[in-house]
Amino acid sequence: MNKEIISYTDLEAMGLKPAKLVANRQIKRAIQAAKKRSLRKSGQAIPAIIVDAKAVVDQGFGILDFKTGAPIPAEEVENYVVIVDGAHRFDAHLNLLKEAKEGEYSDDFYFMFPLNEKQTLNIGQLLAEINTCTTPWKGGDYAIGASMMVNEDLPVLSFITELAKKGCSLRAACELATLTDSITKGVIVKAMNGEIEGCLRFAENLEYGKKIYALAAEKFGGIFLTTRTFPDWLLKILNATPSTTPRIITIESVISFLERLSDEDAAEIVKMKGSRGGETKEALVNKRLDELFLAFQNKSE
Repeated sequence: MNKEIISYTDLEAMGLKPAKLVANRQIKRAIQAAKKRSLRKSGQAIPAIIVDAKAVVDQGFGILDFKTGAPIPAEEVENYVVIVDGAHRFDAHLNLLKEAKEGEYSDDFYFMFPLNEKQTLNIGQLLAEINTCTTPWKGGDYAIGASMMVNEDLPVLSFITELAKKGCSLRAACELATLTDSITKGVIVKAMNGEIEGCLRFAENLEYGKKIYALAAEKFGGIFLTTRTFPDWLLKILNATPSTTPRIITIESVISFLERLSDEDAAEIVKMKGSRGGETKEALVNKRLDELFLAFQNKSE
């Protein structure tokens, strides 16, 4: 295996193109902007890490052309390397080249292959090691990473990953997918290592969770649902269900409440702001949701 640092120019001269994993974390504009500022000011401090695309495909992972985002035909896979660490830096580099005036930014970009020559880790494990031990993943990235490494069909994990890609925090995504607090980051990390806990297979509430998310997104907007505020309120309501009442009754009541929630009330909730020394936005939102839900219940009786 090549232990030398390879420039992007040399990579192209060798007839190799950069690719990315289909299920890797999304390029985030804020991170890309920070990387652009860093590259423009100080250049590239450390190389990005690449692996042979054929090894990635042979292990069952999908890849896309890094520049175009297009699927790579099987006959062209050998002409690619996959960036497993440094995607934001490389994307920032490409954008700087595109935006820069002549002579303003003309630096090359540098890559290297992993140093573990024996490749005791598979590609998924390598990605997890890089992102959890050197540049830690943030919440939702764990779900996206787990979805790559788990070979079992897990609809709950698939929906959590879908929400994570929309910007939901891991906690918000897990609560919305299960209508419980049973799935934690620890459960997701175990899944990466092949240990699937029962809560990831429990899909009884999944369709209800999908419906609640769709209704709430329609009323409040997707950004509002990226935090834990609404999911936490939802669980509070569901967990308050009397022991003599089937939980599904409360779930269906929440669905009906969201269906009938007025646009004016929804807009009021989204616009709420906390104050320094006063109540937080989360507290204000919870209080207003409680009021509206109680009024809905009283009207329905």
